[in-house]
Amino acid sequence: MHRFGYFLTLIVILLVNLPGTVGAKTRLVDFNERDAEFLMLQEINIIRYNEGLPLVAIDDTLSVSCRRHAMDMAVRDYFDHYSPEGYSPGDRAKNLGIANPVSENIGITRTFGREDTGYIVDLLMDGFLNSPEHRINILDPNVTHVGLGYWQDLDDSNKRLASGRDPDTNYLGFGTVLVVQEFIRREVELIEPSPYEGWTKPGEFMTVTFDFTDEVDDAFLRVTPVAFPRESYEIPLSKSEKCYQARFAIEEEGEFVIGIYANSRNADWYYRERGQLELTVAPYLY
Repeated sequence: MHRFGYFLTLIVILLVNLPGTVGAKTRLVDFNERDAEFLMLQEINIIRYNEGLPLVAIDDTLSVSCRRHAMDMAVRDYFDHYSPEGYSPGDRAKNLGIANPVSENIGITRTFGREDTGYIVDLLMDGFLNSPEHRINILDPNVTHVGLGYWQDLDDSNKRLASGRDPDTNYLGFGTVLVVQEFIRREVELIEPSPYEGWTKPGEFMTVTFDFTDEVDDAFLRVTPVAFPRESYEIPLSKSEKCYQARFAIEEEGEFVIGIYANSRNADWYYRERGQLELTVAPYLY
């Protein structure tokens, strides 16, 4: 069952006549949607790291779905996981060729004339993390990737949120920012899994071979010990005909996450995680 959550940031303030507050004006906010997505990804991974969970990578295709839904909610003035036509997050993902189940969070807040993108991202993330339904999606240990999409609606007549005033600046609540988070688990299929079966013995060599669906120029594996995530190291993937292959062994025992990275042949995107595997290294299978 998909878990959907949303929240409204409603600010209700008792107005009194204080010096400098009467007649305060609204102003345009220079809010950068792509910067906000990057900052939100960092915040998601910080909270996951602090909870001992594997980090998530950005999914470009899923982010397109998120941006389109955020824009659609702004343009057509609604706030819901389902479009007016009844399309769900899963339907939107399928339209982009993604068949995996998707869990979604949606958030909305006023800009209050603030130019600080980080402040608005923090405001939205605080709302997500203080909501049990949203927090479950963000801290799902099974997801590997996230799509993120922001949209700034500059219509100050927007009725989705009460205007009010920002307690710090006394600006009227001008404009609205919407964000969509979609979480997904991406599976990676090994072409030649032998002798890889999810576990191996210390020092035993493994050979793994991958076939990327898109053109890549370079690729590598990042091996991360679960108990010591900051002690990760990289293993280059060598190209063999149309496939990429690595032969390696892990000397120490423990649980490991193996991330699969590649960069674009056309340099239109740089090293990006394409999936991950889980590996147990032990003298015998538990």
